[in-house]
Amino acid sequence: MTTLEFQFSSEEAHQKDAVEATCNLFRGQQFTSSSFVAHTGSLGQAVFDDLAVGHANEIHLAPGQLLNNLHEVQESGCLPLTNVLTDGRLRDFTIEMETGTGKTYVYIRSIYELNKRYGVTKFVIVVPSVAIREGVLKS
Repeated sequence: MTTLEFQFSSEEAHQKDAVEATCNLFRGQQFTSSSFVAHTGSLGQAVFDDLAVGHANEIHLAPGQLLNNLHEVQESGCLPLTNVLTDGRLRDFTIEMETGTGKTYVYIRSIYELNKRYGVTKFVIVVPSVAIREGVLKS
């Protein structure tokens, strides 16, 4: 009986294209290292030795440039152009891929690339189930 063996490749063209498309959304963004200091209050807030240092993700792109970048990515992927705004701003993006095509790899590699290219340091990963969350943590 033949055994089934899965092999992972980090050089799949569709995965590299998805990472590149994600990073191209922010084309024109300068590398940033943005930090801030916040003084803590006394109204039941956590105390961090009187002040906390944080690191922010700042986008220094005009809203029109972000929309142009989005449209370029959509055109290169033969996707319909969208102009969906949230609270009057263009800021919500999704990467949609079929099951088993390497979504976890794509968003993890995208995180590394966005950090390398633009200095982005904060990411939120939303998953639909505990089982998928455990797989993400393992990755």
